[in-house]
Amino acid sequence: MKKRKFPVFWCIYAVLVAASLVVIHIELGQVEVFLAKYEASQPKHTAKAVFDENFADFDALSYLEKFDDALFGLETRENVAAYLTEKTKGEEFSYYSVSTKEEGAYEYSVKAGNVKIAGFTLYTDEIAPGGFATYTADDFEVYFATNEDITVTVPKGAVVSLNGIQLDETYIIENDIPDSHNQYLPEGVTGKYYTKYKASGFVTVPEVKVVCENSELTIVESEEGYETVSVYNDELKAEYSNYVLSALQNYATYIQGRYSNGGVTLDMVTKFFDPQSHVYATVKKVSNKYVNSYDSYEFRDEMADEFIQYDENTFSCRVSFDQVLHRSGAEDYVDHIDYTLYLRKIGDKFLIFDMQHE
Repeated sequence: MKKRKFPVFWCIYAVLVAASLVVIHIELGQVEVFLAKYEASQPKHTAKAVFDENFADFDALSYLEKFDDALFGLETRENVAAYLTEKTKGEEFSYYSVSTKEEGAYEYSVKAGNVKIAGFTLYTDEIAPGGFATYTADDFEVYFATNEDITVTVPKGAVVSLNGIQLDETYIIENDIPDSHNQYLPEGVTGKYYTKYKASGFVTVPEVKVVCENSELTIVESEEGYETVSVYNDELKAEYSNYVLSALQNYATYIQGRYSNGGVTLDMVTKFFDPQSHVYATVKKVSNKYVNSYDSYEFRDEMADEFIQYDENTFSCRVSFDQVLHRSGAEDYVDHIDYTLYLRKIGDKFLIFDMQHE
């Protein structure tokens, strides 16, 4: 019997099938590699890596190191970091993509809870061989509410600094504000003037510092913002306190009437006043015939303070005391005296040329 041979066709077919399977396997492997590379090249993976690096364990101060000082204006980096730390405490961070019109750019926003606090953008690098892109994160953003603003009124010419940053003239909202005393000064005497600054963009009340003539001034808060405490002249106070107290006590005693007739005369009052002033004429015309009946009197809570020098020949001061009138069998009568006195040098003496009741 003749032995049958395996057909050559089937041999060739089997070889071709086997070869095809090998090729298909190789191609499938290459497809898998391609798909893996393609998937890895998607921006969402880079975005997650950037998010994890910066926000998974959020350190506000470290994150803010990405930004120049100009971002914070007059605020401090440390204050903003403290603000962000407080606002994000206990909140869950998340991120999401947002639309952008720039080709090759992918923008993301970051939220802590429901509040947007940051953002970043991925930019496509040059396409690598094989057609797969890589990305660079840039244009990081941070958002913080700057709800605080501040106004500071200072003597004209003083230097104002907020959080250690000196304010320039662009922050001035009002200049040459006259002091309330100016209207009572004699012609030719320059009074005090002030400048008001306003600045915004703070997450908390800033540190305020004011320097005038090489001295740091004390700051107080008022209804209209911050202002400096007036600087008074202690040398004038030491030299003229008794003088101005005597002037006003003589005046108070004289106008009380009856008792003063025995001890304080008009001349003892007018010697303290400038004879060319309107207040001198007023004092001379005042009637002291009204009698608050009393047996004796005394002064309590005497105060001479707030001495302000305008020039070498002019100053003002605040004088106050209680004039207590005693009468046998009756309740004491207390008259509270409180005036600002304005004095100028006439010859070798300082005399009162104006006085205003406080």
